[in-house]
Amino acid sequence: MKKMITLFIFSIFAFQLQAQEIKRVVTTDSSVIQTSIYGNPSHLLKDTKESYNNKDLVHIMTTYYGDTTTIACDYYKTKSSNKSIGIYKSYYKNGKLELTINEDKGTWAPADSTEYPNYAVLNTMKLKGDSIIRSFYGDYFFKKYITWNISSSYYFDSAYTSEPSFSIEWLRDGTKNKYTSATEFYISYNINYEDQLFENGIRIIIDTNGKLLPGHAWNMYWTIYNCGLENVNKSSDLLLITTSEALVLAKQQGLIIKDTTKVHCFLEWKTTKEEEDKILNGRFVFSVKQLIPVTKKEHQPEDKGHYIKWQFDPWTKKFIEKKEEDIPPFDKIFGS
Repeated sequence: MKKMITLFIFSIFAFQLQAQEIKRVVTTDSSVIQTSIYGNPSHLLKDTKESYNNKDLVHIMTTYYGDTTTIACDYYKTKSSNKSIGIYKSYYKNGKLELTINEDKGTWAPADSTEYPNYAVLNTMKLKGDSIIRSFYGDYFFKKYITWNISSSYYFDSAYTSEPSFSIEWLRDGTKNKYTSATEFYISYNINYEDQLFENGIRIIIDTNGKLLPGHAWNMYWTIYNCGLENVNKSSDLLLITTSEALVLAKQQGLIIKDTTKVHCFLEWKTTKEEEDKILNGRFVFSVKQLIPVTKKEHQPEDKGHYIKWQFDPWTKKFIEKKEEDIPPFDKIFGS
């Protein structure tokens, strides 16, 4: 029993070492620089995040081990939407460039193609995925709103059904891991509109011929499905409803804005549960969501507010519905 307790305490201590994080903040005239060291004693990483005062931009650089200057990765994000932009670069521990990703164009390339024997076939399948998205929404929509989410895209082989990513270590040859024979592909796309990012807004599953599949058994407990494919009228350049248009329409349906921080507008996908295993299994809606907090009453065990949501067709701008739901007061996250 004593041995078990000792082991348990050691496990907690090891976890604390793994989770430890030391932060240091430096303020300059043009930016705020935050340095964090985290990991465990045998594998420390150091993050340096520089947030610019007059730009919607954060520069992030991660180095291997807290006491070295060897870069692990270097990239940029926006402050407002946490969207990755520009060029992302990752490096080996010896300082050699490993991979470059163009976040704006949704393209990537390994520095050494021999390290990524599946690179060519994965690019081919990604182009097939692009063609499918274009067939549903048109070239204009694709160019204006869509970028490939590389880190959320996967391929599967016939012998194993886990989740190897398109990028970084999962593409190496069979001597380093077993993900070598790509047979099915799960390709994810972000929808970028105004200053917002609908991450993984469109996700498709295709085979090696580029044929859409209804789903993929990730494991014995979970099956993944397509989402974000909808038949729409592409007779003209397809545009999403804008936030300002949605607010005007919501006001016509009863929205009264007293505090702009309590109102959020966002695009979301609604899956029809009984049809989730079909290629077309839902629809996009544009929501205007308003938090209505309540004042806590004495002796009330749980303080609850509610929100009101106005939903519109993002293509035609037609009003769909207005609904109210109770929510916990700490639920400040909209769009989930």
